[in-house]
Amino acid sequence: MESTTKVRKELIDNYGRIVGGLCTPEEFADIVIEDIVANEMQSVNLDYHDVTSSLRNASAADAVRVSGSKAEIRQLLEKAMEMLCAAHPHMEIGTMLVNLQAPTGDLMTDDVSVFGEFFGQFGDININWGMTNRGNPGDAIQITAVVGFKQPCL
Repeated sequence: MESTTKVRKELIDNYGRIVGGLCTPEEFADIVIEDIVANEMQSVNLDYHDVTSSLRNASAADAVRVSGSKAEIRQLLEKAMEMLCAAHPHMEIGTMLVNLQAPTGDLMTDDVSVFGEFFGQFGDININWGMTNRGNPGDAIQITAVVGFKQPCL
């Protein structure tokens, strides 16, 4: 508990000034802690250092959660990116962290192959992704996206 409080304070202190749009700095810290930092059931790991290295040079940052069925993974990814880009219309994506949470045992390799296809459209940006099996069978898939934005080149 004490370490979570410390991480929350560090996230707000270090990135609170650049977080905004879809969530407040406090909500951003909660999302990052719940879905990335304190999530011990990750099959493909993301951690606090992924967050800090991704946001190191960001001009703005934001996070969003979306959920739906296993058949909608690509649509969920698209929805998350559309929401984030709409909240920051004059900025470009610089870095991206995406965590996919699914009911235990519900994901197969074919299900996450859509990640490679989807991320290919972003070109040469830093993208980290993780996958978590948790929840009960029949629970919805949840995608958490954390994006670091940069000012567009003029």
